[in-house]
Amino acid sequence: MAKLLQISPLALNDIDRKVLEVAVNLLTDEGITCSLLPADVPNGHLLVINHDSEEGRKFLSEAQERQVKLLLTSEPIKGKNIVCVERPIRVAELADVLTRICLRIKVRMASMKLAGRTGDAESAPRSGSSTTKDSPPETAADTTANADAPPPAPPSAASDRDDDGPELFRKLLDAKLQQRALAVHGKNETLLLVGGHNNSVATKDQLSIQQLVQTPARDIFVENIETGEFDELSKMMTLSALDNLLWLAGVEFSHGRLLPGHDMEKPVKLKAWPNFTRNGFRHSQFKLAASMASKPVSLTELANNTGVPIEEVIDFYNAAYAVGLIDQQAAPQAGKQKQKPVPSSRRGLIGMIARKLGLG
Repeated sequence: MAKLLQISPLALNDIDRKVLEVAVNLLTDEGITCSLLPADVPNGHLLVINHDSEEGRKFLSEAQERQVKLLLTSEPIKGKNIVCVERPIRVAELADVLTRICLRIKVRMASMKLAGRTGDAESAPRSGSSTTKDSPPETAADTTANADAPPPAPPSAASDRDDDGPELFRKLLDAKLQQRALAVHGKNETLLLVGGHNNSVATKDQLSIQQLVQTPARDIFVENIETGEFDELSKMMTLSALDNLLWLAGVEFSHGRLLPGHDMEKPVKLKAWPNFTRNGFRHSQFKLAASMASKPVSLTELANNTGVPIEEVIDFYNAAYAVGLIDQQAAPQAGKQKQKPVPSSRRGLIGMIARKLGLG
């Protein structure tokens, strides 16, 4: 049975302690299991420290390097495994930050379990145990909250929001284009890992990608991880092609929004036929592919010619571009356009002039 992720409240005043308790309860309600250790016991996977107090700064200086430190402070600082929340402390803000950190720690715990390295490394340090720099808690290794990753939307978020979908698709595509690695989290678990550096996706089982597609985009957030961390975590996971995920994400999450920098009126052409057998298809996509494969056509013209709604045209185009099937240089060059035939009367006149000049 998995051990609870333990949080150490250090040098907190009564108000900070109460805010932390409420935030932890919110996480528990969302299925992210964690527990608070007694006050000033610095043995948890995560240390929540009042950095504005002398006692808190002492706890920070004595903390193990590989423990994650969440500082409640009026003067943010930088450092390895250090995350700062500026005062005044609000429950919602603290809960969002805790969610990001705790999910990251749980990813590490799960990966170590998969690798067969559980035991003491998976277990949270016991309340009465001593802590030394020679015996850091393994589950907190190299764990930070990524400032670029948006926190998950609170439960009260509007259900009809669709602006998170295109953003999620762009992040997956950027990972491929920039050869970066990502961890994709749902509300209560890590859904999959994306390896843009080796064009692969690591999943815990065959249902993970389907689960991602079926999860509302507002309940998903993406975190940058090191490519080396992807390589390590994916050893005990199932690998599949990144393009399969990108196709599904383009179709399901674009919501009719064209990728930035692309033009509705620029003629484009398919380089090759999409792999509908593996990725599935709708009849409308078959019509779009047939039209785009025959000749260059703009997206606006494509919608008009096929009768497919423009939103579906854009979704199809985004997905095809993401997997490298779009030829954006397909428009005929102006200098290579077919010339109009010269009238016969003009041909006779031109021939006579040429003969007089000795060119005939």
